[in-house]
Amino acid sequence: MLQENYIMPQYKIYIENMGGGYVTSQDTCDVADISTFTDKYNEFSGRVKVYATLSGEKLDCGPDKSGLLRLVDSNSYITCYLSKTANQNKYSRTNKNYISPLTIDVEYTYVTFRKTGYRNQAQRSCGA
Repeated sequence: MLQENYIMPQYKIYIENMGGGYVTSQDTCDVADISTFTDKYNEFSGRVKVYATLSGEKLDCGPDKSGLLRLVDSNSYITCYLSKTANQNKYSRTNKNYISPLTIDVEYTYVTFRKTGYRNQAQRSCGA
């Protein structure tokens, strides 16, 4: 995106839950059973936090710069861009193209349930 005399790098980052579990932004491993989890999950469901850097410079992600993203139907996207306070000379419109590493980190809690034995119990495993 062109801003005054420099190019403001901007990236649209797509995220999808490819697994069979639940993605949450809160630690839901403290719930005892799936019915309690479902109530708590509705509040934090499908939320992830995205962090991105370009050549070591932090990018602002999302319209409010919080990096929070809610997955709808297990997928969504967020726009990350270089802030106006970044080194603008580095991204001058007169500079030639160059290769620069883009680093993306996604923070979330992942919860899965499976039935065990013949009773109606759930066994959970959590990981981030």
